[in-house]
Amino acid sequence: MMLENFDFILLFVLCITTPPTTKGLQCMQCAGVSSPEDCLTKVTCPDQYQCFTDFYVTEQGFLYYDLGCRINQICQVLNGQHLRTQFLEKRQFENIHLCEECCTTDFCNRQGCPENSVTRVNNTLCFNCQDASSPEKCDTVDVCNYDEICIAALVLTELFQERYQLRCEKKHICDRSVGGQFYGQPSRIPPPALGRRQIQFPLTECQYCCDSSFCNNKACVKGTTPPSHFETTSQIIDNNIGTMNILYLAVFAVSGIFTVQTSCPVDWAEYKGECLYFGNSRQRWLDAENHCRKFHAYLVTDDNADKHNFISNVISVLHSLHQNTFWIGANDFAIEGSFRWLETGLPIGNFSAWGSGRPTRNDTNNCLRMFYNGDQYKWEDVSCNDRTTYFICEKPAEQSGTPVY
Repeated sequence: MMLENFDFILLFVLCITTPPTTKGLQCMQCAGVSSPEDCLTKVTCPDQYQCFTDFYVTEQGFLYYDLGCRINQICQVLNGQHLRTQFLEKRQFENIHLCEECCTTDFCNRQGCPENSVTRVNNTLCFNCQDASSPEKCDTVDVCNYDEICIAALVLTELFQERYQLRCEKKHICDRSVGGQFYGQPSRIPPPALGRRQIQFPLTECQYCCDSSFCNNKACVKGTTPPSHFETTSQIIDNNIGTMNILYLAVFAVSGIFTVQTSCPVDWAEYKGECLYFGNSRQRWLDAENHCRKFHAYLVTDDNADKHNFISNVISVLHSLHQNTFWIGANDFAIEGSFRWLETGLPIGNFSAWGSGRPTRNDTNNCLRMFYNGDQYKWEDVSCNDRTTYFICEKPAEQSGTPVY
């Protein structure tokens, strides 16, 4: 009898001393999604855990979110520190974390990161060549860091050749250029001595910086301010190397050259006398064409290999921003299976870039777009009512004859 009473007392003591089980937070849990809203998996976190959101950019430039549960102690450390911008450098051999946030209500990590973390990502695209004979001959682009803008510099090499250097550049370097401290150029230039060993090469003849996509594809003018149509919303910086003009005159006075300078609007890329606009919204084919018409343009004609490669180089960068398909200006409305270019009305000629199994011969797939097949950009015919496709507009560049010495 006493043993039974002891068991009852022990059971009673355990019941009143064991804390009740608490249910953990409900959080979203995903890895490598392009947006928190794309995460559709929920998880119940253990006790003493919070919901978290990590926003990061990979070495290749892809932007991703990770969501899940994180222990309180780590969250307390993360929430008590501020992300230091000096560590936000691209091309590191690890992911760059732009935001690491914890929160303490059910499904709170579906809200993503604060607005200011997104502003650390710069979508400005600059032409990137270190030895171009002219800016329009540069066919490669780069995505700038959050603290960079575009620069174009005309330099004189040790072999007395003029070459353009195009790239992303730190804003503070461009700002410093206003004071004459040009990148790659001595801050003080002695009286000209024509021996090469007394001159630091390459010599910067002129350069400018600008803050919109594709803006560094214009020639800079030695000794003058760039023409007004180069400026628009961009900040233009230009300088003359001063007393070293004596050297330039000695080398170049014998070759007065007449060139045709072309001009494209801000955020349009110039390619061989044509201006190209890479739209950042997804539209149906006809809506995209109407959008181009507002700019007195048309959906792009992709009718030769060089042009196709140039377009592919640009949109391969946009691929890292999750822009993967682009309308171009061909359809088979008139004759099923016979695709014609809007610009000329002519059928597709000797050049084509069809993907495997394309065209589909489906009478509902009447419009042409470029798509990424995992290796390169190809053509495919799809429904004109597809709403997931970006677009590329094209129009002729404005031209003016200008003597350059």
